[in-house]
Amino acid sequence: MTHGSGYSEVHLTGPMPGAEARHARADREKALYGPGRVTGADSRHARARHAKVLYALGLAVAAGCLFITFRDADLARAWAEVARLGPVVLLALVPYGVSLVLDGHAWSRLLAAMGRRAEAWRLVCLRAGVESLALGLPAGALLAETMKPVLLRSRCGVPLGEGVGVIAVRKVLILLGHGLYLGVGLALGAGFLARTSAGSALPWAVAGVAGVLVAIALLSGWVMAGGLAGR
Repeated sequence: MTHGSGYSEVHLTGPMPGAEARHARADREKALYGPGRVTGADSRHARARHAKVLYALGLAVAAGCLFITFRDADLARAWAEVARLGPVVLLALVPYGVSLVLDGHAWSRLLAAMGRRAEAWRLVCLRAGVESLALGLPAGALLAETMKPVLLRSRCGVPLGEGVGVIAVRKVLILLGHGLYLGVGLALGAGFLARTSAGSALPWAVAGVAGVLVAIALLSGWVMAGGLAGR
């Protein structure tokens, strides 16, 4: 293919692999627009460089935070305690790991109900990263909740609006689960509570908290399902 006078000539013969095709397209754009014009390939390369710089900066900040967190810790004593307990100490990670896996699977089911497909393992990794923000930064819980829909969009392709919606549904289900958990615990341990808290209002307080949590969850679900809009 040849362009008019004043432009360089680019010849394309037959199909080319992806990398060669991209280079040829960049050469054509430079030939058409001149060396001073920013082409699409240049813009993509610039974005890739910026992403790498930001990633390196994030790693540096994370390393600095780790150093500040553990600089006064007695790591030798901590390691001695771990060695004394032996491999059984790894069992402490099991409950949290199981909760992450179950939460990621449930999250993927919620997204599937909204017509969005997201692998459970991606959501498990996302949840673990968000939890690290919540535990490692001041006011981290607020930042973590803000980052969830952003990470859902960048890693799973879920639009921001739908991401906020699925997080709200998840919160409602968590409230409902906590309320039911307290209710079942009260039903199974009512006798024990009555004996150990004779004369106190502890059983009634537990029942009240469980009822409030369940009521809030059901009311929130009704509102999100369009209960107010339909009236």
